Amino acid sequence: VSFDNVQGDCVATYLAEKQNVVKSLQLIPGRICLTLDFWTSKLTLGYVFVTGHFIDSDWKIQKKLLNVLMESYPESDEALSNAVANCVSEWGLEGKLFSVTFNHPASKAAVEKIRPQICIKNPGILDGQLVIGNCVARTFSGLAKDVLEKGKDVIKKIR
Repeated sequence: VSFDNVQGDCVATYLAEKQNVVKSLQLIPGRICLTLDFWTSKLTLGYVFVTGHFIDSDWKIQKKLLNVLMESYPESDEALSNAVANCVSEWGLEGKLFSVTFNHPASKAAVEKIRPQICIKNPGILDGQLVIGNCVARTFSGLAKDVLEKGKDVIKKIR
């Protein structure tokens, strides 16, 4: 089996699955919520992950990783707005978007840059009030990890 055959099969499978997800997104009765997460590799390459959360026609909560974008500066205002715009256009989510949440604190400028883009094509989301700069659960989780990390030596001594 050659590399080209394997690559062709992988791309064909990806495109078929993508079409299935696009069809399921078009059939959802409600709206979709997006979360953006950031990751930086050891080589300092930045990635933005866009995940869609929605309730399908069978009333089951679904979560799909929609886009992974490589960005030089993943937490920049441009990277965030590009990630949302690309995802909305690529997956046909115009008019279906309900909220956008960043899993890491985003700058106020980034949130303000994304808000008008979303409001134009999604007028039902309260004038962009549901573009949330950060996820409270992630903030608390990060805070707890930091506290446990700082108290690691004390915890070892107690044990």
